[in-house]
Amino acid sequence: MALRGQQAGYANRPGRVPYVQCSPLPAARGEDVLGRVVTKRTSASGIGGRSCTQGLRHSPTIVRRQSPDAHGGFTKEGGHINTGRMTYRVNEDITAPMVRVIGLDGKPMGIMSTERALLTSRELGTDLVEVSPNGAPPVCRLMDAGKHKYQVAKRQHRMRSRQRVVHIKDIRLSICIGAEDYRIKVCKCIGILRAGDSVRAAVHFRGREMRHQGAGAQLLARIGADLAPHGIARGTVRREDRHMSITISPLSTLPPRDGQG
Repeated sequence: MALRGQQAGYANRPGRVPYVQCSPLPAARGEDVLGRVVTKRTSASGIGGRSCTQGLRHSPTIVRRQSPDAHGGFTKEGGHINTGRMTYRVNEDITAPMVRVIGLDGKPMGIMSTERALLTSRELGTDLVEVSPNGAPPVCRLMDAGKHKYQVAKRQHRMRSRQRVVHIKDIRLSICIGAEDYRIKVCKCIGILRAGDSVRAAVHFRGREMRHQGAGAQLLARIGADLAPHGIARGTVRREDRHMSITISPLSTLPPRDGQG
């Protein structure tokens, strides 16, 4: 940016404050107590008799978190396991003075001080993970924190893969629909229901068609009866302004497995 300014001739204007960029040099960087690397801007006070911030680009201070451990985000000295729903304290980040410890084999080891529990975990070459912080005292378990984080992420991924989002697809009808068009609409609704999605059949009244709302209700009742072997109507016919609709859900929210119905 500075080079382009010099080439364009802006850098030599009298009274102009030059742009000061974020310096990547170690002299302009520092680390806070959490191990984060903070890059700061250098100052240019006293140039042209103006404040050092008047000629600076509006760029925020860069805060970049460098994980002490590339695999789990924590080391033997402490850290957190973030599983999406809950964060577990690990090793030195456990603040409770007394904890209830569960061993590697799943058997309780009793209540002991946190320092003694940490010493035991170091002797066994494992981590101390606070699995129940609301207990009295909190419950900690000796385990491999990295392996535990991987297993939790794998279990959550498996649960998400089993879930299926049910969509509602609209089918528009008219009170003047022909027999063949009606048959095509019904076949399309059956395909949507078999795929596991819901159908919202709607009738839109235009102009003088508002006088024939009874015909629209009969049409929706007819399509609901024709789709009864494939879906269940949710509630009754809904009326809203010039629209009248009915929602039909599939008999099963999950698609059939291979080799079945």
